[in-house]
Amino acid sequence: MSNVIPLRNTGGFTRMDNDLYEALIGADLSGRELRVALAIHRLTSGYNKEAVKVAALYIAKMMYGDDEKAASERANVSRAINSLIRQRVIFRDGGSRDPITFLPVNEWKIDHKSTVLKSTQCVEKTPSTVSKITHIKDINTNLTANAVVAAVASTGEELESEPEEQGASKSDQPAVAKAD
Repeated sequence: MSNVIPLRNTGGFTRMDNDLYEALIGADLSGRELRVALAIHRLTSGYNKEAVKVAALYIAKMMYGDDEKAASERANVSRAINSLIRQRVIFRDGGSRDPITFLPVNEWKIDHKSTVLKSTQCVEKTPSTVSKITHIKDINTNLTANAVVAAVASTGEELESEPEEQGASKSDQPAVAKAD
């Protein structure tokens, strides 16, 4: 008994160049970028075309099926297309309405994604069990009144301050005219 299932031509299939297939397997692409690349491949090679004019909304409908979900994901699909263009996986000569095609594998310039997770919060992880909050306000070197009081309390010194005048200042007093 064989575990190989023979292909039947009842539903059709899309042929893929082995070099392209292996390059997509080994490429460090995000899941969305890979699915967009596969959709573009389906629209080009699947229909025996070299290049195809396609909108991001149409690819989103291929990926998500639901029209409402596709409409909300259209911008993300557009970003994935632009990322694939920047990495030279696909090529578009001109604007967003021009045909898209795959570039040869030897011209790809795939970004190597970092395995370090990016944090969107202002928290610095330290070896202790408590996270140290880092924020631009913490970098401020000006001492607040509480910081001055804490500094004085820790050193045991007293701050010298100028004695305040009782009453109003000279500029607040009315001018008296001299009688001749």
